[in-house]
Amino acid sequence: MKTCPSKMKEYKPHDTLPIPEWKSFIHNPLNKANLLNYMGEAWAAQNKSLPAGCTLVLDGIFCDPGRTVLLSADCQVELPELSCEKHEEADTRMFAHITYPVQILYHKQAVVVATDTDVIMMCMYYITHMDGLQEL
Repeated sequence: MKTCPSKMKEYKPHDTLPIPEWKSFIHNPLNKANLLNYMGEAWAAQNKSLPAGCTLVLDGIFCDPGRTVLLSADCQVELPELSCEKHEEADTRMFAHITYPVQILYHKQAVVVATDTDVIMMCMYYITHMDGLQEL
């Protein structure tokens, strides 16, 4: 018998939340969304602890689906022009987010961690078609 998500306990992660039982926590889609939002807000609040030269673009994890933030040790910038809330797949969103630091901030390297064949094929395409990107 399946439990309706609305009847499952919803957690709002915070720094002092006792760790709930993982399977019941992650089974509720609201908890997944709340956890992603918590992680995004935590990264944004602690951007100064990012390694020098590292830029992180966050999108699709906040409560506001259109919020896109660029983080580095030096800055935190809201980037509404990179909002990809209409992208159904994160695959295409990743490459929109790589383009900004390469073309605007002149980064020459980007890191994508993936096992998805679609993403790997897109990496092979973009390494030869994105001006300024030397290493992907």
